[in-house]
This record gives sequence, C-alpha cells and structure tokens, in this order.
Amino acid sequence: MTEAFMIRELEQADLPEVSNILAEGFSQHSLAFWQDRLRAMARREPAPGTALFGYGLDAGGLQGVVLTFGSLHGPAEARQTIVNISSWTVRPALRGLAAKELYRHATSADAMTFSNLSPAAHTQKTIKKFGFIERTAGQIIAIGVARSRGARRSIVPLSDAERSGLSPERAAMMRDHQARGCLTFCLESNDRLAPFMFLPRRVKPGIPVAQLIYCELLSDLIDNSRTITLEVLKRGFAAMLVDASGPIEGLMGRYFPARAAKYYKGPMPLYAIDHSYSEMIYIGF
Repeated sequence: MTEAFMIRELEQADLPEVSNILAEGFSQHSLAFWQDRLRAMARREPAPGTALFGYGLDAGGLQGVVLTFGSLHGPAEARQTIVNISSWTVRPALRGLAAKELYRHATSADAMTFSNLSPAAHTQKTIKKFGFIERTAGQIIAIGVARSRGARRSIVPLSDAERSGLSPERAAMMRDHQARGCLTFCLESNDRLAPFMFLPRRVKPGIPVAQLIYCELLSDLIDNSRTITLEVLKRGFAAMLVDASGPIEGLMGRYFPARAAKYYKGPMPLYAIDHSYSEMIYIGF
C-alpha cells in the first residue's frame, strides 16, 4: 500500500533536503553541484504564478522533488509563460503512483506551456501520457554553408542592436544570458534584427560547440547559416549544435536521432527554438 503523501511547493527551508534528494537521484553530480545550482535558482525572478524552485513530495518528510523554471517569453504585447520541468526524482519507496502524481501536479496549470528539454528515454512514455508531445527528435552538429539571401545581413553585438531598435524585453533577455556565459548577437538586415543565443558545450572528445538556445525563425538560421557559423567560429567554437528531427537545409554535418529530444505540453512556444531561462542556463543540461 502506498504511504500517504502530499505535494507542496518547495521553499527556501527545504533546500538542504532537496540537494540530498537530487544528489541521490542524479548521482553523476555531487551534492556540492546541486547546492550550487539551487543557490542560482534562488536568485531567479520566476514568472507570475510559477514556483521559484518547484514541487516536493512529502510523506513524513520530503521524499521527492521536481524542479521548475517558469519564465516569460515573447514580445511585450503577447507574453507567454513557459515552465521548464527538470530533475524529477523520487526516493524508491514512493516511486510509482506518488511520483507520477508529483509530475502531474507540476504540469497541471492552465494557460501555460510546459517543456521537458532532457527527458530520459525511460520517462518519455510517461510524460506523453500527461499530454506532452515531441517537437524535435534529435540534434545535428554542423556548420552552415548557406550564404545570406536577398538583402545584406551582418552580425551586430548586443550593444549595437539596442541602439538599432532591439526591443527592451529581448535586450534584457540577451543581457541576462550573456552574463551567464552565453554567446549573444543579432543578425541585422534592412528591415529587422534577429536575435541569436548559443550556450557553450563540449562534445566528445572535448570539442567546443555552440548549442543554439534561441532563434525566433528557423529561416533566419537556414538562410544565413554561413554568416552565423563564421561568427561562432570566430568565438572559438568548432560547430553548432541544433535541435532537429532530421538534416537541416543549409547545414552540413551529422544528425543524431533520439538525442536530446524536446517535449512540450500546452500552446507551442512562439519561437522556433527558445530555451532561455531554462535548466540549460541554471543547471547546465
């Protein structure tokens, strides 16, 4: 018989035990790693109506956790709340029904989009039952070979983009991520500024690549992939890592199916790729 349990929002006072549970459930990372990441979460400003840390499964004490990263996305006139679900783990005695109820509770709010950006293979079947659908099935490591089409396009740094009319919410987002080590720049054409953000990564055997975490229109990447690749190379990265469900026109490289699939529940994100303010930034995966 399943022990009686309750699900509640995590609080600051819970963090020592949250760290212990995460270190037990994800033993590839140390206790110190989780303590550091939770301190970073504590400095966040969550979107209205979302939890700062996430939710816990309590049965005579905290027995399981799921972290959540709720943030606002999109233009000022049509802001969208996206809640990234991360690091779901429950101690063995309460795995099963109670663990699933924890996940269901964390993804049950109305009028929000939920994302799972790193579901383990054995959890993908479970989250599909909760309404999540696959958006991309794998990733491609590649360089861009397509030259810019039509109007001349150039790379501009964030400071110049702000002077050229980049919206305040986009500029604030890019500054936040630049401060956390991301590559940020805009592609400027005659009629618009297209923001791009990349997260530094390494792939075996230690090759530095830049993972695309923000791109509003996939056509911006496809049509200007050579220009973007040259900027990434200039900053010391050998290639781009891009979410995809197959080869992408204009990119030359290798596609890896069933690698880092991305799942969503609720209204789809407004932009082609938008992992800003997610676990990728605050945890590193």
